[in-house]
Amino acid sequence: MDFNSLVTALTSNAVNWVLLCADLLLLKELLAPLPQSPTPVMQDPILLRNFTLKSLRVFGGTTPNTPILVGVNGKVYDVSRGAQFYGPGAAYGNFGGRDASRALAKHSFDESMFTDEPDSLSDLTPIEWETLRDWQGHFENKYDHVGFLVNDKGE
Repeated sequence: MDFNSLVTALTSNAVNWVLLCADLLLLKELLAPLPQSPTPVMQDPILLRNFTLKSLRVFGGTTPNTPILVGVNGKVYDVSRGAQFYGPGAAYGNFGGRDASRALAKHSFDESMFTDEPDSLSDLTPIEWETLRDWQGHFENKYDHVGFLVNDKGE
């Protein structure tokens, strides 16, 4: 059997075609050079601190050289590297310096989603809780966790 006959036999039906493609992809992976592991860069440890809703407001992106922080489900994240999203006038600009939990859970940018009092979120539906947890996962993976939201008594 010559090469052309072999190729014709291998590609004559869809199953063989799929298997051939899978084999080629596997071969490509096996022959690819191993990635070099980067040298770890030592960073200063992030010191977690507690924020009340009032103290969080300072971090809304309007003060120069101050990080932009967003509260999500009891945690506070530094979203400064996403200033194009969370800075003043940006799509999520009203989230900066606030607890955005209710707004994220309800997919709303409305000002009524934000309060100056701690929000128990007790009226969220199971679907809204799932949405909030999904958003929290996004923040966990993308931004630095810098603290916790607490009430005025520090709890």
